[in-house]
Amino acid sequence: MRKSTGPQNSPAKENHNLSRESRDLPIVTRIAQKALLTNEIEPVRADVQNYIEKRLGILVYALLILDQRSRVPLLISHDISSALLEEITRASLARNFKGPFEEGTLTLTGLPLLESDEVASVLIAKPEEIERLAPDNVAWLKLIAMQLLLADKQKELDLKAEKLAVAKEALDLSSYDYFKKQLETEWERARRYNRCLSLVLLDIDDFGTYKEAFGAERKELALAEISQLIKKQCRQSDIIASYMGDELAVILPETDVSGGFVAAERIRESISRFDFIGQQDERDVKLTASLGVVGYPLNTADLEGLTREVESALYKAKTTGRNRVCGPELPA
Repeated sequence: MRKSTGPQNSPAKENHNLSRESRDLPIVTRIAQKALLTNEIEPVRADVQNYIEKRLGILVYALLILDQRSRVPLLISHDISSALLEEITRASLARNFKGPFEEGTLTLTGLPLLESDEVASVLIAKPEEIERLAPDNVAWLKLIAMQLLLADKQKELDLKAEKLAVAKEALDLSSYDYFKKQLETEWERARRYNRCLSLVLLDIDDFGTYKEAFGAERKELALAEISQLIKKQCRQSDIIASYMGDELAVILPETDVSGGFVAAERIRESISRFDFIGQQDERDVKLTASLGVVGYPLNTADLEGLTREVESALYKAKTTGRNRVCGPELPA
């Protein structure tokens, strides 16, 4: 007669487990679908609360999704004070999930659901309620936490894509080809009617270092913001365009070189005073710009001379200290 090799689940118990899992599956599926369709926590909050309170029988709890980078938690909670919730969040960000977390007669502890260097998720509840959770309950909770995290990350990606689209739109309005065409048109008009024309060329100092520190997306956003800063300092008739690489050019019709210097200095100062985005979406980074200025007809008599001389003036600004405006000597 063969002996039993270990505890065996009875058919009745297995059927009970399958029945319980089949009841949980539609709830978790609904939560996952809503989260991924909306990329928001609010549309699924009631479903998550319903699962925790009615299916698991936990009435005092917090479900936290923590991002070490932003340090702003996604959370669903019930019957926990804001002060205790703040204490729990601080401890969880420090990876102290167990607690205990106490307030009056209430004692809570944490059950880690997800944990990595960047993100974590934890269920906070009474110790006895954590202990009686079945393995399949924990598995469903982990899946719910993962879906909420994925939805939040997708929302973050969508916001970045939207910002980049705005940035690209701002820059695509004025390509290098557009600049060449507009400069030729304005130079021809100045030559024909014996008018003044100035050209400003701008380059952001240490922009490559900014890109290495904060990424290409941040750099594109900063470039778009700089173009908007320039627009605010210019007249409606002035023309802002991309030049070579990340350089920007400003064509100033009906402006002599003295006026060009004034406009360039306003632009330089507005950039140096602006707060750009650094780590964790904080506006705590300063950038500066070097600018070159040249005027027609005082400094050059031909179209090629305008671009040649303004490039030379920009080079001088970059090599003599940066964050400055350089160009030909002003007339006495």
